[in-house]
Amino acid sequence: MAFTLFDNSGLDSPIGVLASDRPNPLEFHHQLAGYRATALAEDNQLADDLGCEKVWLKLELRRFGLPSFKFLGASYASYLVLLRRLDIEKLSPSLDDLAQRLSKQRQFRLVAATDGNHGRAVAHFAGLVGLPSKIYVPTPTAPARVEAIRAEGAEVVVALADYDAAVRQCAEEAGDHDVIVSDTSWQGYEDTPRDVIEGYQTIFAEIDDQIIRRSVQSPTSLVVPAGVGGLAAAGAKWISRQTAPRPSLVAVEPTTAACVTVAAIAGRSVSLSDAQQSSMVGLNCGTASPVAMERLRPVLSATMTISDDEAGQEVRRLAGIGHEVSESGAAGTAGLRAAFHRAPDAAAAVFGARPIVVVTEGVTDPVSFERIVGRSPSPVQEDE
Repeated sequence: MAFTLFDNSGLDSPIGVLASDRPNPLEFHHQLAGYRATALAEDNQLADDLGCEKVWLKLELRRFGLPSFKFLGASYASYLVLLRRLDIEKLSPSLDDLAQRLSKQRQFRLVAATDGNHGRAVAHFAGLVGLPSKIYVPTPTAPARVEAIRAEGAEVVVALADYDAAVRQCAEEAGDHDVIVSDTSWQGYEDTPRDVIEGYQTIFAEIDDQIIRRSVQSPTSLVVPAGVGGLAAAGAKWISRQTAPRPSLVAVEPTTAACVTVAAIAGRSVSLSDAQQSSMVGLNCGTASPVAMERLRPVLSATMTISDDEAGQEVRRLAGIGHEVSESGAAGTAGLRAAFHRAPDAAAAVFGARPIVVVTEGVTDPVSFERIVGRSPSPVQEDE
């Protein structure tokens, strides 16, 4: 476990203001069939263990029928990039209207690289607007995750290496009518990853509403699992808009895939030289997204790295209190617990008395969940 602190004392103004010609992410998601705000639950067990006043969990276990938060960014970014490809200036058509317009054009195809959830979300959106999709996944990817993507109607291509290789292959093989919807950026490809990050703002708009409705004291920190850094960057934007004293922001990563930590230290995105082998599959990324780091680094208070064993222990504990999640989904609470147990004074200063942890996904691999918990996951319920 490594607990790395960063200086964000220069943060004095909001960052990443949303352009006025784009739809508000929350309003966009509200008009989609099946929208429901996810729960903000109290984890009294963890609060007692750590000596915190409260620990809140933002439970991104089901969104629009999918087991993670990823559809928020994938849908918003896919919508905007398709409007750009159709040269539609008025950014307000419904999905039905968009589908009708797409049916009159030469067929587009949505393509993406993924460790699982982002690609499935892109494929799901493609189905909603009547488009085919092609999703690249790294080797190895759990059969359950591959089949879930195929069930959305996508063609799945298994890359011969890791997530970074899948991203490169997706970009290299894209044709003129392929529309790349990536949640990570590279030189010359930045607009859509920024839109993905913007789409995640719905999570934080819901948190604001839920905290206000409960009339409770504001959170003192935000704990976010970090893959390429997109969700953490969305959290950074939310924090930058808060009044002082602002919550601190802590990103949690696998020890073997700490690309955000490395990028934050170096001041630029750096590709990790070792292969990423973590069971926290959604966080198993070797290169942080440059556009995410632009937003994230000035706001980042600390990063935590955790082992697969620590994530597995939290999968078991969360299942015991009624929250069935994957190793990636458990990373945030695992990082919070590890920090308080191993560096209590620093943790108390950084996290404060009222942390919010984003629990990013439910069960995406039933075999892995059963191996860790000792039982099969419960049947899927309605969105939380």
